[in-house]
Amino acid sequence: MDGFEDSATCEAAEDFLFRRAQREAFPDNMQAAEKGLDVAKGSDICGLAPYPDGNGVLRAYGRIDAAPCIPYSARRPVILSHRHGLTEMSVRDAHVRMKHQNVDATMAEIRTRFWITRLRRVLRSVISGCSECKLHRARPMPPIMGPLPDDRLDANGWPFKSTGLDYFGPLLVTVARHQEKRWVALFTCLTTRAIHLELAHDLSTDSCILAIRSFICRRRPVHRLRSDNGRNFVGADREAKRFAEIFEPERIQSELSSKGIEWILHCPANPSEGGVWERMVQCVKRVLRHTVKEVAPKEHVLESFLIEAENVVNSRPLTHLPVSADQEAPLTPNDLLKGAACPPDTAGLDGGLVKKGATRKQWRVARMLRNRFWKRWVLEYLPTLTRREKWCRREKPIQRGDIVFVCDPAVPRRDWRKGVVEETFAGTDGEVRRARVRIMDGDRTRWIMRPASKVAALDLSEEVLHGGGDVADRLSIFSI
Repeated sequence: MDGFEDSATCEAAEDFLFRRAQREAFPDNMQAAEKGLDVAKGSDICGLAPYPDGNGVLRAYGRIDAAPCIPYSARRPVILSHRHGLTEMSVRDAHVRMKHQNVDATMAEIRTRFWITRLRRVLRSVISGCSECKLHRARPMPPIMGPLPDDRLDANGWPFKSTGLDYFGPLLVTVARHQEKRWVALFTCLTTRAIHLELAHDLSTDSCILAIRSFICRRRPVHRLRSDNGRNFVGADREAKRFAEIFEPERIQSELSSKGIEWILHCPANPSEGGVWERMVQCVKRVLRHTVKEVAPKEHVLESFLIEAENVVNSRPLTHLPVSADQEAPLTPNDLLKGAACPPDTAGLDGGLVKKGATRKQWRVARMLRNRFWKRWVLEYLPTLTRREKWCRREKPIQRGDIVFVCDPAVPRRDWRKGVVEETFAGTDGEVRRARVRIMDGDRTRWIMRPASKVAALDLSEEVLHGGGDVADRLSIFSI
């Protein structure tokens, strides 16, 4: 009997709360319904034909009484106002019982018992204030796209003065009667957007140094070399992980320093910072896809393919194609490398530029051509870099002490690690571009560097975000 008494007591308490909430929200309608009168036409519940049940609770007299497939509480739901605090509590309870599902599923659950005016608005408000939903909605907010570095804007320099380096592969080659893997080191001029391809035997440090030395010998001296983080040249490839254990960025740094080359490593897990060479990797892969396909050629054949691909990509237009005969041909990287566009299947440079017998003045012609091409680069190509293709809005920057998700697209969202921002680093424009995050790795604490576009700040209370305490204590309450 105790169970029945407790149930009856709970139902009586609920009816008391419903009556009180209805009297506070609909005082005139309650009086009219108790007297058996119709509610006013301008009322929010006029279309529900409200009436008081045996317990004095205002219910809706709907049109689905003949539907035995749903319970009585859904056919004659309790009417609640969206303005009352009891309504918000009821909606929040249903939202939690439905395991934070979408709006429609929660509304269907609520309407099995209640008819709430402007329910969708109340539910959106409850979801926006739900802490667990905030964790699930947390997304990185990339800062506005930053200004280009001076490497991209340095006119009148020599090609490959400032260079970006990246690896891609593996590509299969036939050696004797078996197949082996080879990788390609892609060097791209940050100014002229020209590329240079070197075949790398593997992902070891020695192979990387040999590719860099061969590139420097075949091209002009390099002033600055940019690349992804030393252990992230080739992403998450399985073969790369095996070589990552013996890859030594210190040896490469020593080799470049001996030649007076400045090596700048970008932030880990930030491919957008190296978009200038990531785009070139896509171009070369597209060219190779139409030549190599699924064939594993000999190694010397692959080297020939790479030279052809290099020439094709360097012949692409940097400026708009002409639409009339009197307009100049588009500017290409080969114009700045060779003095002519030199499209594929062209034997050599255009011989009609210099008159016969004018060998004494050819150096002046060469200088004139160089200056002409650089002038076109400044006037026609450089202004096209002004527009931002994405990340055009200024977002609220992450701050020291924020609790964040470290976003990793390679793992499910439920496995994203949580951490605390220890330090932020701003770019030349003052926008926060990267952060040092403290995370828990098992029983110990470690620090990682991540770009702002891979860090999602959690929208939580100020006392939790900026409170004291150990990082383990602050993160343990947010386990989901």
